[in-house]
Amino acid sequence: MRGHGQRNGPGWSVRTLPNKFPILVSEAPRAGMERALSPDRRPALGTSEVIVDTPEHDLAPWELGPGQVKEMLAMYQERIQALAKEGRTSYVHLIRNHGTGAASSLEHPHSQLFGLPFIPPTIDAELDGFVSAHPGEAGCVLCDIVRDEEETGTQLVMTSENFVVFCPFASRLPYETWVVPRRHQLRFEKCRELDDLAEVFTDVLMRFKERLNDPPFNYWVHTYPVSGESRPFHWHIEILPRLTVPGGLELGAGVWVNTVPPEEAAALLR
Repeated sequence: MRGHGQRNGPGWSVRTLPNKFPILVSEAPRAGMERALSPDRRPALGTSEVIVDTPEHDLAPWELGPGQVKEMLAMYQERIQALAKEGRTSYVHLIRNHGTGAASSLEHPHSQLFGLPFIPPTIDAELDGFVSAHPGEAGCVLCDIVRDEEETGTQLVMTSENFVVFCPFASRLPYETWVVPRRHQLRFEKCRELDDLAEVFTDVLMRFKERLNDPPFNYWVHTYPVSGESRPFHWHIEILPRLTVPGGLELGAGVWVNTVPPEEAAALLR
C-alpha cells in the first residue's frame, strides 16, 4: 500500500490486493500440478494481483493528474522488485484493461499484475528480435527506432527530456502508441525518471480521452525478465486503443489489418 493510511483504513493512494479470481495460484493442488506431466505443461503456479490505482471510484489516475500516475507507476516498480526477491517468478507482466471493450470487468480504476513462472512467448520473441537486429555486435533496435522517429517526426506524438512517444510503423490497431525511454535501459523497475514518465503518460492518456472520445484500451509494460541479462532489450509501454475488433485474419493468421496509418494517428494525437 502507498500513502499515509493504515491497512484497510483511509489515507492510501494506491494499494495491491490478491486477485479474487486468479489465473495463477501459489498452492500446488489448485495449480493443476497433477496434469503437468510433460515439458509442454506446467502448473499454474504464480501470482495474480489487482492494483487499485486510486481511491477515487469514478476517476482514472490520469484524470487526477501526474501525481497519482506516479504513485501507480511506483507501485508497479515495487511489486516487480518484491516478486524478484521471492525467487519463484520468471517474468512480471503488468497490464491495464480500460473499459468493457478492452475486457475490463471492474468499474473501479485498476491494473493487474501477473507473476509468471516462465518467460511469455511474446517477450521471448522480442528478446530474440533485439539479438537478430544486431547480430554479433552491440546495438539496440529500439534505440535505432527512437532515433529514426525523432529524425523524421512523422510518427511522433510527443517527446520529453527522457521519453519519446510514437505510433509505431506497422501498428497492429488504429492509434497504437508506444512510450519509450530515450536512455537505453533494460528494466522498467529501475527507471528513475518517474516524474517525467508520469507527466508524459498522463498527457498521452488524456489525449486518448479528449481526441478519441475515451476509447477502451489495453496497455502493458514490457520489461526484462526477473533474472539474467544475457540478451539486449529496451523496456517500453505499449498502448492499444480498441476502436476496431480483430477478426479471423488477425486472430487466425496473425495478420493485422490497421485502417489508420500510424502517420495519421500520430498527427491526430500530436
